[in-house]
Amino acid sequence: MELSCLGVEDEREIGSFYGNMVNRDLHYDMDYLKIFARYLDAEPIYACFEDGQDGLMMPFFKRRVNDHFDLVSPWYYGGPIFSTEDRKRRSGLYRQFRSVFGRWCLENDIVSEFTRFNSILDNCFPEVDGPRTKCISMSVVVDLNRDMESIRADYKPRVGKNIRSARNKGLEVEVSTDTSDFPVFREIYLKTMKDIGADRYYHFDDRFFQDLCETFGSEMIIYFIKMDGIRISATIDIGRYGVMYDFLRGTYREFLKLNPSYLLVDRIIEETHERGFEYLCLGGGRSSKDDDKLFFFKSAFSRDHRPFCVFKGIYNQEVYKKLCAERNVRECRLSEAEFFPEYRMK
Repeated sequence: MELSCLGVEDEREIGSFYGNMVNRDLHYDMDYLKIFARYLDAEPIYACFEDGQDGLMMPFFKRRVNDHFDLVSPWYYGGPIFSTEDRKRRSGLYRQFRSVFGRWCLENDIVSEFTRFNSILDNCFPEVDGPRTKCISMSVVVDLNRDMESIRADYKPRVGKNIRSARNKGLEVEVSTDTSDFPVFREIYLKTMKDIGADRYYHFDDRFFQDLCETFGSEMIIYFIKMDGIRISATIDIGRYGVMYDFLRGTYREFLKLNPSYLLVDRIIEETHERGFEYLCLGGGRSSKDDDKLFFFKSAFSRDHRPFCVFKGIYNQEVYKKLCAERNVRECRLSEAEFFPEYRMK
């Protein structure tokens, strides 16, 4: 068994190992990780494991916390990818990896790990991780390996009603791959984040948007909802390897009452289907609550709802508790905490 934890200086070796994986995804691409590495001021690393027959790879960001470090998966998704298709073989390989990787974390002063597993790749193994892994919500996936008539047949009745209403109000969708339209998207998105009081993480800086635009270029699709020629809502989607991800979205507050998003998502599904993608991942809601309005909206477009699971691992409990105490965390709940790791709670 062999574990290698590689950084950006090992990009060629990472690329070679990545090329052997059977289920690649944009969240594992080095150019994607580099965008967030700068934004997070963190070091991207790839944990690569082989047992002589097969291998797996997991990407992380290594973040400094005082004199220690912790790990977090890429945003939105992480978890292992494999060189084998066999689910049973993957589970066994992951079990071996967890044992070896846990020791590596202790030896390298890693306090904790937070991983968001990928609902599309189905790469969560609760039989290995036990209570450290929990399903916290559901992700909505649209299977595009069908004709549009079949896809739309899965819509909830409210979708058609809201689409007709939007069109009657004069709303229309504009699709663009022209990067010169990107500043308009950025303006709408950032104004939306300010209006809803989003966590500061989501207020991406100018360099982040510049990096995103330069990295993905025409791979990134920009959608606008227009009313009387004015762009009132905007979305960017990014896709590779047959999977399109609904990435970022914003709508000017004064136009929310027009309910433009149903018309927008229907057009996104149609455009993604026309481009030959196999799946569109709409993601989940803002919480795991049954009355989550965002999930209620997304779930109207597909019956394919897949578990979204996370891993909360503590490798050095003594240091973890010390960090929590330093940040005035009143009750340290460890892996049971809703926000993890607790010492990063604002």
